[in-house]
Amino acid sequence: MGLLVIRVLAPLIGIAVLWLVRIWVKPPARVWRRALEFGWVAAAVVAVADTAARLLGFWHYTMPGLVAGLPLDLYVAVALIYGSSLLLVYWWLREKNPRYGLFLAGALPFYGVARDAIVTSLSGTLFLAWDTPYWWAPNFIAWAAMGWITILAFDQSFSRHRQQPGRDLPRKAPGAAAKHNRRFT
Repeated sequence: MGLLVIRVLAPLIGIAVLWLVRIWVKPPARVWRRALEFGWVAAAVVAVADTAARLLGFWHYTMPGLVAGLPLDLYVAVALIYGSSLLLVYWWLREKNPRYGLFLAGALPFYGVARDAIVTSLSGTLFLAWDTPYWWAPNFIAWAAMGWITILAFDQSFSRHRQQPGRDLPRKAPGAAAKHNRRFT
């Protein structure tokens, strides 16, 4: 019964967190759309990391209903919280001061390992089992890869956008160019 609640609530919590972050951050429409698009990068990286960890004997999921050893339904929450919401917070911090965004990217793997250690100590092997006492090292690498690849892809999408001439230039009202040219002739 507990797993059913987790599996139903996790995506709903992801939606709620994303909505609250959007209200708090107030991103422009283009940032909001990109955060939604690139949030799925985080879920894909985590799925690859979980698969590699299972095959290499670092950890495995123990809950019923797994597809190829993975809880695919929980990756929706990963995409929404650790993908899209994280990107919105990163964008907001970077707009305030670029160093804040770097701090978030650097702190993320430490947060991830601490979160996973606390959750598994509270839940036992309800849904995840560590197969080695050194689980924290590949877990740290997985969290770093998830956060950094997602942030890099997000940032690169904006740099490609900026390189296209005329994309972000403000539009002038009709006739504004003619008025401007008359003043200087």
